[in-house]
Amino acid sequence: CRTCGYESARFEPFSFLTVPLPEDEQVSVQLVFYPLANTDERQKYTVRVKHDGTLFDVLVSLAKILYSDRHEDFGAAEDEGIGKKDSNEENDDASNAAEEDDTMQEVYSDMAKNMAIVRMKESYVLNIVPNNWSLAKMQNRETGELDVIHIYELDPLPKTEDSLTAEQAGKYPIAATEDSDTVPSTASETGEDSEAASQEMKDEQPPEPAAAEIKTSYLAIAQRKLELGARPFLHPYAQCLFGVPLLVRVADLEGYTGRDLYDLVSERVEKYVPKAIHSILRRGASLASDEEMASDADGGSPGRIRKPRGRQHRKQIMSAMEEASAGRMPRYGFRLRLASRDGRRCALCPWYENCIGCHVPDDDSPTIVSCGDSLTIDWHLALDLQTEGFGAKVADASLPTPGQRSNVANDMLAGVKKHKTCTSGKNKYGYGGCITLEECLDAFSEEEKIPE
Repeated sequence: CRTCGYESARFEPFSFLTVPLPEDEQVSVQLVFYPLANTDERQKYTVRVKHDGTLFDVLVSLAKILYSDRHEDFGAAEDEGIGKKDSNEENDDASNAAEEDDTMQEVYSDMAKNMAIVRMKESYVLNIVPNNWSLAKMQNRETGELDVIHIYELDPLPKTEDSLTAEQAGKYPIAATEDSDTVPSTASETGEDSEAASQEMKDEQPPEPAAAEIKTSYLAIAQRKLELGARPFLHPYAQCLFGVPLLVRVADLEGYTGRDLYDLVSERVEKYVPKAIHSILRRGASLASDEEMASDADGGSPGRIRKPRGRQHRKQIMSAMEEASAGRMPRYGFRLRLASRDGRRCALCPWYENCIGCHVPDDDSPTIVSCGDSLTIDWHLALDLQTEGFGAKVADASLPTPGQRSNVANDMLAGVKKHKTCTSGKNKYGYGGCITLEECLDAFSEEEKIPE
């Protein structure tokens, strides 16, 4: 009591009034961003978008934060050199503000187009979610809340140079430009005659060349290693998934060779493996392909025997084979195989053939991988022992069933750094840090000391 100071720990239900929470037009979305550069680490962000927005709005909001972070140092240096402005400069800045906003929106949209939202499972990518989906489709059916969204940064598409076709080049050998100075041949080309001549020149201008269409392919890549099963069925060892998966966008995959694909995968996976393997990954670029090393070891030259290529001539790999996780050390310490999304079986062979994934050759022939395939990085057993299970204890690496994920702590969010947008308080992004409803209830129901 404020008057007499009497204190009581008894709960009085009639002294409290329940009121509804205020409705907010925006919702907080938690996401994990997987950058493309090897120098950047994955981070957890929190963005604010409209409750009826789409996933593309989430990507644009994330692009704003990324752009602000990347240009933070450059902007601070500019602010130091800017002094006081007069009224005319302030008016010019106000008039150019709208144009700058439109320009920045285009920049954010271009950055968002180089990102992809995926459905993440235990150490593998299930599928890519369309950007035009509404946020309601990403809600958890059991709790009704938005799950953590996983976003991958993709390789930017190469720019194609516009060029005329052969037919257009023969019809229009020289195209007039606006900068060229045109002088009438006679003095009569004035007035109406000059207008008619200019109209004829416009009609004779070559059509705008069509941009070459770039065919892009998406590859979902997961990491596997050999582990001992607790209740083996056909083989005591089985390949299990671990670590962080990859999502790669490749331009013109049909022109890739097996060596090119191995080079690309080794570059992307470097940041997600222990540092003890970095030297092997960087050294592999200067070594010969696996097919050439195998041919040299047998005493022959790689050009003598031409093996048939293509999916119809693929090589099956069984769990009992030496090449599954042992044998000759590959160029990068791993072998690529075509497997299902969860990595339990081959993506091409029937289940009764017991294939764990058809081998992707590391050679100079066209790769057998096509758009939409899911690959697995099967690490060599020697690297597994060298890194002590890639960060997991070998003694705890037991499988309840063949092909299932190990029981070691392999949470996808473990070790992810939090961005400044996840902290409480106001920040430069225009809104305070956001917490989930679960965190709010935990803080509300936290134990407090009540005086006797």
